Amino acid sequence: MWKLLRRRYILRLLKEAGQGVVDPDILTILVKLNSCKHIVTTSSCSGRIVLIAAPNPKDKYASTIVAKWHRPVKFNEFIHAVNSSKSLSAKFVWVSVQPPILTLYTCSVDCARQIVKATSLAGFKYSCYATSANNFFHVRVIGTTRIDIPLFYKGENLVKNYELIVDLLNEYIYFAKQSLERLKRILTTLLATSCGAHEEYDEATLSRGLKPVKNTDLTESLAWTC
Repeated sequence: MWKLLRRRYILRLLKEAGQGVVDPDILTILVKLNSCKHIVTTSSCSGRIVLIAAPNPKDKYASTIVAKWHRPVKFNEFIHAVNSSKSLSAKFVWVSVQPPILTLYTCSVDCARQIVKATSLAGFKYSCYATSANNFFHVRVIGTTRIDIPLFYKGENLVKNYELIVDLLNEYIYFAKQSLERLKRILTTLLATSCGAHEEYDEATLSRGLKPVKNTDLTESLAWTC
């Protein structure tokens, strides 16, 4: 059952990578994690800036994502998005910088524990795991770099200087992207010392169908077993 689950998610990753919907700056981390036979990633986001409009801030189902950027945003494109939100007749508009998020399954409880411990050391303090319905272990890796800024409250503009807002957003998204580098380094070390059998998938391999290529640089260990 584990092999089928893993194959399904890897094939989905292949499809989404081919469609360009996987954030390029998190792809290296996904490749590293999916190289271990005890792990398969299920979803990811490398961090983003999101402009949201809603008739009521408590009703998330009625809210609309006006624009989103997985990179620093330019002043002109941000103002254009803010102006677009006015056409939605939404009385509440806010912008968020949301942290990197990564979810995965593992068939090893020791693996789940070590990933949570390692990612917490990398600054992803909200990392956690739980037993899933299929008796595997579902791990959520969530960063802490987040800020939410109200722009319009009950239709009233709260912001006098949008240039400062854009500068603040870009500073936070920079911090979010930097945390990905820390995460990549600590996961590379963890996988090299703890994951038994490796099937390394590089970015070129993704386009060829995720066929495994042996990586002799990684130290073999039997610390994680399914």
